[in-house]
Amino acid sequence: MSKLDFQVEKFLEQYTFKSEIDWKAISSFCKVELNLNFEYTPKISPDGLNTSSFFSWFENGFGSGDIAWHNGKLIMVGACNLIDAKIEATLNGDKIDTTRSSTKISELSKPVDDDIALFNRTLMINELQYTEKNQLVIERRIPHTNERVNFKKPGVRGIGVVRSVSKDEDRFELYCYHIYQTNETRYSMHEEIGPLSEYIFDTMTVTERRRLENRLNKLGKSWKDKLHRIEPVNPKAEIGKKYWYITDKMKMTSAIEEGKQTSNMRYFAGNYFLTQEDCLVNLGRINEMLRDFLAR
Repeated sequence: MSKLDFQVEKFLEQYTFKSEIDWKAISSFCKVELNLNFEYTPKISPDGLNTSSFFSWFENGFGSGDIAWHNGKLIMVGACNLIDAKIEATLNGDKIDTTRSSTKISELSKPVDDDIALFNRTLMINELQYTEKNQLVIERRIPHTNERVNFKKPGVRGIGVVRSVSKDEDRFELYCYHIYQTNETRYSMHEEIGPLSEYIFDTMTVTERRRLENRLNKLGKSWKDKLHRIEPVNPKAEIGKKYWYITDKMKMTSAIEEGKQTSNMRYFAGNYFLTQEDCLVNLGRINEMLRDFLAR
């Protein structure tokens, strides 16, 4: 049973490491296989985590937010390590009991997929969700416009930036997103992936922000948070090179990039094109939009 990024991070932040070699092996695996980079200096101690224990946990252990069987009941695990686990929620019929308690990992057993689906479905019906940051079960949250989020439903997990949300219409729209299971990345600025009610949302972590940007960069794109838009990785011309823009008289013209405020303002406004063809296409769209407006 492989682990999610946040589960690995929450697990490792609890531990010292048995040796420098163990730390290098574990951190190298996380970097190469999971794209996780740890920005802290590890502590080395004789009773610290070793490579064998980590990989045993990674393949078969319980991680934060997992579902498990405990004393004949389905539960949701919170913060946990190789020995102990917090119980954050328990399934009781069609209700979720959020009374917190603790147990030993040895007292837990693995559920089947149908058990996991049942627990998650009941969690959603009860308007609850698991928050990865605090490792707690909380009231289900609705994301807000321009928020960077991770989202999930049974069988689907992803990250993206919210464009709009309508609880009444049971829908939400994303500027861009990446789905882990399919490795799909989309960035049309108008992306819909299903009803709002099907998904659980949480705030995107720093690692997830880096991952989304990396995925976009591989496609030649970048998310500009302050401008709330997707744009090319290199959106501006080099100093001394030509670019095109649309004048206040709705004409296409060109200028030489000098790194001054004038060109920066055109770039911020989106009125900055690296090719004559792109400028002409957008000029045509603007003119068409204005004709439609006048006709209304």
